[in-house]
Amino acid sequence: MVGLRAARTRIERSHNKRGLALSPLEAIKVCTMNGATYLGRADKVGSIAAGKQADLVVIDGDPSANIADVRKVNLVFREGVATIRRS
Repeated sequence: MVGLRAARTRIERSHNKRGLALSPLEAIKVCTMNGATYLGRADKVGSIAAGKQADLVVIDGDPSANIADVRKVNLVFREGVATIRRS
């Protein structure tokens, strides 16, 4: 999934830039909610809430504590259907 790889790369780069003191959680927010806000779509996407559209990624780990965990994808739900399963 090209979109998932691109998102992971953006999250990791946001966190790893020199001189940029973002926590892993802040880096994730920059690539999700902030992006939706910039595009004027925060009312529809960018976070998980009732009435919003969302594709979900189930990760084996805690990327809010260790940003490298964004690479440990177990399952992806796209349009309500599980599209990737890893063991």
